[in-house]
Amino acid sequence: MAPTRMYRANPIGPVLIIVHPGSACGSATFNLGASEARGARTTLAQAITAWYGHLLVIDGFLSTELTAPVYATLGDALRNTLARCKTSGFVALRRKGEDPTQDAVAVTFLHRHRFAPETTPILLTGAWYDPANREGCVNSVRNTLAQASYHTTIAPSAVAVAA
Repeated sequence: MAPTRMYRANPIGPVLIIVHPGSACGSATFNLGASEARGARTTLAQAITAWYGHLLVIDGFLSTELTAPVYATLGDALRNTLARCKTSGFVALRRKGEDPTQDAVAVTFLHRHRFAPETTPILLTGAWYDPANREGCVNSVRNTLAQASYHTTIAPSAVAVAA
């Protein structure tokens, strides 16, 4: 009898993990200023809308802001992309993962859906990302996935902390 495969092959492409998209709303406006935050949300929404593949959205408590009319573009991008990817047969889920549990949510998702570290590149975006790797939930997920042998890339759409 052939051994059972623990992981599925992933010839379709990487998995996009969006960490705490709600932090790109009011928190971003407070920390970055209105203009820069609006630009960051627009970039993030465009990147999400363009995605076609496996997808995990990890919501923190600020994700409730995504239903506000002022943040509708980002909220709609998330909902529409999740629905489109799921309808197309990709694994596309939204899970709760407050800081610091977002790391465990990401690892659990990848293992539960049998995405193998050696065949599944991970694209990370969301808020917050620190290019110096000092802080940020996107960084935390990246570091945890690297420890689990996943290859990760930070998307240009990740919302960077103010310098």
